[in-house]
Amino acid sequence: MPAAIRQVASLLDRHLNLIAPRGRYYVDRLRAVGLMPNTPGVPEPATAEHIALLLVSAMIGPSPALPSAEYLRLVSDTGGTLLQALERFLAAPQDLFELGLDTISPAALIRFREPNGNIAEESFLPETDMPRSKIRRIAIVDGNAFNALAIAIRTSTIPTRSRRRRRRRIS
Repeated sequence: MPAAIRQVASLLDRHLNLIAPRGRYYVDRLRAVGLMPNTPGVPEPATAEHIALLLVSAMIGPSPALPSAEYLRLVSDTGGTLLQALERFLAAPQDLFELGLDTISPAALIRFREPNGNIAEESFLPETDMPRSKIRRIAIVDGNAFNALAIAIRTSTIPTRSRRRRRRRIS
């Protein structure tokens, strides 16, 4: 993933139709917790884990009770984690149809195309049984938005630091 973390935040704003500085807010919030590197002045390349953290943070909203790192540790019935599934779909975004997150209690659902062409669902739940609320608030990212986001991240380049132009003084 050649994009910088701040670029991923602005791409999230654009492709998920968020209010413009929202992605930057989530970057700053994740940096304050220590989940993202904080190197002022040097653009850090975003890994798949950083992109997944930002995507989950944008989907669940500003909920301090449920950090986005908890969602990435959710386990499916096949044994994989949500982070591994999102890394797989960032590499091949055309196979994802829908990503849904329960924003009140940690749970996730992914609808995708299998290699043989069938449509499958994979649900992700916490390893320990947690009491679930009867109220559900589900955030959904459809396949078109995810595909456009993944392509934009893949095609963007890291900004380079260049020297400032010097003005010529004419005396």
